[in-house]
Amino acid sequence: MIDRQLLQSAREIRKKYLSIMGDLSDYEKEIKKLSNFLLEKAEVFKNMNEKDLNQKGSKDQLLVITQKIVNEIQEIEKEEEKISKRIESLNEGLLKLQQEEEVLYQTIKKRYPSLSDEKIKSEVSDTIKDLV
Repeated sequence: MIDRQLLQSAREIRKKYLSIMGDLSDYEKEIKKLSNFLLEKAEVFKNMNEKDLNQKGSKDQLLVITQKIVNEIQEIEKEEEKISKRIESLNEGLLKLQQEEEVLYQTIKKRYPSLSDEKIKSEVSDTIKDLV
């Protein structure tokens, strides 16, 4: 009953959604890597504390330790930046899809005012069910 072109738009939205969900799965793996990375850095800091910081030393030794800490923090910040950019991109994609979905829904409602929401959902679901 709903125009084929509109149903095709629903399919395209679903495909984009599934693609983003796949990216989220990849992102989950990246987060696990980041978690391991942070645990490694925590170990580095712990070892610095136990070895380097407990030794009484010169200003030069203190500067070396301070530089090690700064380098480790910079690595952590770089990893955090990469993850943040990825999150931002995925969020933008989801927001765009949400807007596309709303426009499609309003278009269908305008073109077929007598169709109930349940009927619309049913027809769209039937069209996209093979994309699971």
